[in-house]
Amino acid sequence: MDIVRKKMDTWGDEHTCDFLFESHSIVKFAVLQLLGGMPLDKAGDRDLNEIMDYFVKRNSTEEIPVFNQEDARMIKKITPFCKRMIEWNKKENNPANTNSNKKYGLVANMLKTGKYADWEIINIFINLVVAGGETPALVCCKTLAAMIANPEVMEKALEEIDSVVTDGDWKDKVDDLVYLDCCIKEGLRRYAPATVVGRSVKENIELCGYEVPAGSSLHVNIHSVHMDPKVWPNPTKFDPTRHAKGNDNHEYGYIAFGAGTRGCPGKRQYY
Repeated sequence: MDIVRKKMDTWGDEHTCDFLFESHSIVKFAVLQLLGGMPLDKAGDRDLNEIMDYFVKRNSTEEIPVFNQEDARMIKKITPFCKRMIEWNKKENNPANTNSNKKYGLVANMLKTGKYADWEIINIFINLVVAGGETPALVCCKTLAAMIANPEVMEKALEEIDSVVTDGDWKDKVDDLVYLDCCIKEGLRRYAPATVVGRSVKENIELCGYEVPAGSSLHVNIHSVHMDPKVWPNPTKFDPTRHAKGNDNHEYGYIAFGAGTRGCPGKRQYY
């Protein structure tokens, strides 16, 4: 929230921008804060910008991505960046360091457990940067575009914001923005950034009359689930009220973050 607030404070009452670019900027710092909070020097900021910009463009291609030499070069660039973050967190969280800031990011918590090698933390970092850099920014843009295209939806969202955030300080009032939350959920349903989620089948099982043997790879098309008219009537319509409290939606009709213990860690608890 602090990251979003600081960014919005620079906009002023009126601001013209490339919203996708701004969203990527917000996500970049959010990912960095989530992982470990290491402050960026000029070199670090340049490296992270290059890394995220590359994978944003890479993921936006209409072609099926095939791992290439440039991908390998960029991942090699991530590794020393992540190593610096790991060392920074080790130093900041060292009990012997009386000036420690006691960082509580993902990297710090993984280090505290003593169960993760540096290379495992690096792999998680790469996964978050590659997979988590584009998806939330893209959903923000598509959801906002859908709201703008539906004036009644936008008007209702703005009315809620004006009534809830009366003093301009919205940091502790996000949970009270119920309709806006429904808009975000509908954006994730209509424009699911992740299209497929996969699982390995550990034992023989029957699904919908089909025998699925152990060892199989089972993949679910998230977009198809979210656009199934049997689950979501008139699925192409952007309708936030689908997610209003009390609606009896199918338990697995909304899987923007996957489901089960292997669901996306970015999922809020009550989704």
